[in-house]
Amino acid sequence: MTIEAQIHRLRTGDLAARIEAAAALTTAGSAAVPALIAVLQDPSADNDTRWRAAVILGDIGDRAGVPPLITAIHDPSWEIQHSAVWALGRIQTPESFAALRAVVEHLHTEEQVPYVAALALIAVDRGRAEPVLISARQHADDAVRRIAYAALATLKYTD
Repeated sequence: MTIEAQIHRLRTGDLAARIEAAAALTTAGSAAVPALIAVLQDPSADNDTRWRAAVILGDIGDRAGVPPLITAIHDPSWEIQHSAVWALGRIQTPESFAALRAVVEHLHTEEQVPYVAALALIAVDRGRAEPVLISARQHADDAVRRIAYAALATLKYTD
């Protein structure tokens, strides 16, 4: 089945078809990236399709997905934001680190997205993430402090 056919299944299929399409697109690798970026950026696509596209981009790990995933961090849907930060943690580039840090330090949505961003920050560069999270424990926003402590707890960090 072609990439276009798998994208169609990702957009219109039932749950089983969407899961199968996601697996096939992940297997297709970099060849599927342009089509997945188009889905992620398509405002007419439903959120289920768009967040799946973000996750697949993360699973593929192609750096071409980083700029649109960074843009997706600012999507009005928390589902898209959540999937974008998770995917950036999988791709692990310096640009990913900077974008994830901004999400952690500037809470702009419900707490789950920045928490996933904090965990992704650790995945991208643990050595650079720890000082950022340690510093965030002193942030003026209580939610940012909670996120920093929770993420550091995953590292078994103690005062």
